[in-house]
Amino acid sequence: MGGMGQAIYDEAFEKGEDSGSLKRLVACVRELMKNLNLTTDAALKALGVPREEWPDVMERLEKPAR
Repeated sequence: MGGMGQAIYDEAFEKGEDSGSLKRLVACVRELMKNLNLTTDAALKALGVPREEWPDVMERLEKPAR
């Protein structure tokens, strides 16, 4: 599966987990959830993030946004 979310996720792990790319993906998920009233699962699906990567993103979603 491809998509914007996959591209951002791949870029994040090429640069290291603490890169801005993964933070950007988490921010995109938060915005979709807030603005379109989507569940976490629906937002991740909309961005095309592969299911096996969801736990990493969800872990970061549990932390407060900065």
